[in-house]
Amino acid sequence: MKLEAALHCLGGTRVIWIDDHFNDTPAQLATMFIANLEKVKVSGVPEFADLLERDEFEPEATEGRLVQALTDMREDRRDEVKAIFFDVEKAVEGFPVDELSTAAVERACSLLAIADKDRWTFDGVEQKIRDIVREGDGNVSYIVDLKESRGTRSLVTRGMDILKVLATEGSRGTAFILTHETVIANEGKTEVELRMGLEPDEDIPLCVISKQRLAGRDPDTEVMEEAFRVAIKRAGLRRGVHEVLTKAAPQVPRWFEDARGRLLRIPPERLDAHVVERGYEEGVSELHVLERTLTAHMAQKMRSMFATDETVRASSERLRALRGIKLAPVEAPPDEDLVAFRNAETWEEADLINASFAPIASGDVFELDLSEFSNKQMARKRFVLIGQACEIGLRPNGKRGARTGILLPLKAPPKPGEEKTGAKQYVLQCTLDGVTPVVDLRNPATVDLSIMDLASFRSDGAVRFDKGQACPAGLLPGQVRIYGERTGWLSDYVAACEDKAARAAAAVAAAKAAARPRPVAAPVPEAAFAVLAANAGDAVPGAPAAPPVEPPPATPDAASALDGPASVEASPAEPPADLRAEMEAAIERLRDAYKDQASTHGAVARRLLLAVASPDDFKNVAVGGFEPAKAAKGRPPHVPARVTWRLIRCGRIREPFAADILSNYLASVGRNAFEIDFVLTGGGAAPAAAAKPAGPTAVALPALSPAPAPAASSGGEAPAEV
Repeated sequence: MKLEAALHCLGGTRVIWIDDHFNDTPAQLATMFIANLEKVKVSGVPEFADLLERDEFEPEATEGRLVQALTDMREDRRDEVKAIFFDVEKAVEGFPVDELSTAAVERACSLLAIADKDRWTFDGVEQKIRDIVREGDGNVSYIVDLKESRGTRSLVTRGMDILKVLATEGSRGTAFILTHETVIANEGKTEVELRMGLEPDEDIPLCVISKQRLAGRDPDTEVMEEAFRVAIKRAGLRRGVHEVLTKAAPQVPRWFEDARGRLLRIPPERLDAHVVERGYEEGVSELHVLERTLTAHMAQKMRSMFATDETVRASSERLRALRGIKLAPVEAPPDEDLVAFRNAETWEEADLINASFAPIASGDVFELDLSEFSNKQMARKRFVLIGQACEIGLRPNGKRGARTGILLPLKAPPKPGEEKTGAKQYVLQCTLDGVTPVVDLRNPATVDLSIMDLASFRSDGAVRFDKGQACPAGLLPGQVRIYGERTGWLSDYVAACEDKAARAAAAVAAAKAAARPRPVAAPVPEAAFAVLAANAGDAVPGAPAAPPVEPPPATPDAASALDGPASVEASPAEPPADLRAEMEAAIERLRDAYKDQASTHGAVARRLLLAVASPDDFKNVAVGGFEPAKAAKGRPPHVPARVTWRLIRCGRIREPFAADILSNYLASVGRNAFEIDFVLTGGGAAPAAAAKPAGPTAVALPALSPAPAPAASSGGEAPAEV
């Protein structure tokens, strides 16, 4: 696109440039030099050396002598002195980009067709702008230097003062800020910083142009032309979006009030039918129905305005016309504002869905509950639940169409240079922890939705049940119906686990108490304690335990130790025979407990199973287990006894993006993996006879079961044709 055409897309036929470079007269240059006297002193300009030393403490006299010295110079020499001054300013101020040369400025003015009358200095510029705005400046583009190198205002962003005047006067033009204080990669960051200095009534579309785009002190025409094309597109994007948003801003409250008034006029009987009952039938909150109603009304009003408003349509046409100008991508971290908007479209935060006890749905994302692991360096893993939304959704009667769903692991995106994502990976449309994860479609696990429902009963979203956990207020009717079924057996299981653990601990304590009065320190009680521990296992039903360990055979020494040596009289209070009987009874009780555990282990383990045939990605969450209460020393338990699957719901991928994951998963598992010739021959080249089927619908298929061996003379049997 030609530069003239690009300017026309902005609606501009006139460009005004406001810059220090146009301080060409001796008086203007002298004023700029006096404001930066220290920089002039180190510039090394021989014409100024004696003059500055002689009149160091007389600014007015010095300025007069500078004017005279500059007047005596040739015009090209004045340009050289000005360039030297800007070089010194860059070195002293630490600017990352060189100042433009006089030749570069002239070339830019020629490319943009800037007339001499439109090349302004900062002198009296505010009044000039007011006059132009009042006449109408919709066809004017302003290029304003950010920094004025004169007076104390040089320490401030002088160019922003000009933009504030444009904003307060209601300018319809396009404004550029030209600066050597930033590089190309930081133009957007500088725009944000400058916008923060604007008041609400000073809002104006702001586009920063780094002088680095002009490629040095003396760029060629093509490079400079491309730089201005890019700047024009950036400014056009800024202006177009700004105009649309400015037009819509005062309308949004009115649209909301319109929707609010309409809702309040609906009779309660109809509200009950179309809000309360609709939410009940869909298995969602009544507030969700209201939210849909409000947003649908406001979105319809906004679409109508976008389609009919002349200002908005002109902005849209401008954006469309500038599509021909390509912008090179900038190497920078993801823009936090873009991430926020994208996540608002695709992602529901955990605080929202967990605090409202939202039922389990397709798109729910779970992560490892790191508080359940002793290894604090455990890597965070996430998984996404997918399935048909209508099948996973919980009905008001507590029923759902499916009992299982698909859980897919989320992984970090490949690093640059690594294998790219393919058909077996799906790139999410949201950003989590600063990265855009991918869904691994290769490693699914089938999960029990009745266990996943536990996350919807807790405000923290954990897939677990705590001892004494009560049904929370605010559950939907379907959740209330299933709460007892989902948690009743878990409550009994926690009680049984604690009871078994208490019985095992009591048996060991009783055996130890019985062993204390023994008159002889014999090894047999210690061996018996080992037998107790081995037979007790973890004393928790539902978890595998060690097989019973038989007591070691008694040796003569051990037997004599139990009976007591002949020379030592047994204690009348605790005779050795009673001790043996007590220990044997304790061991027998533990054996009974183990048998009881083994008989119930199979049934309980099946109910604790979350993921079926899960790969290694799910090894920490595939089966739930009992965890005793956690307590610090001398303090009451801060985490109760519980059954946990070490998962916690951390968010939700919204529709239709969750449905897109499901579609890609189904396409992945249903994709034809092999060529038909490979299927026909088991991996070799297809025989000539099989290459051409008998008819247009005939396909040669291999036998589904081994055929009987053919006779030696038959030479084999051809595959059947269908």
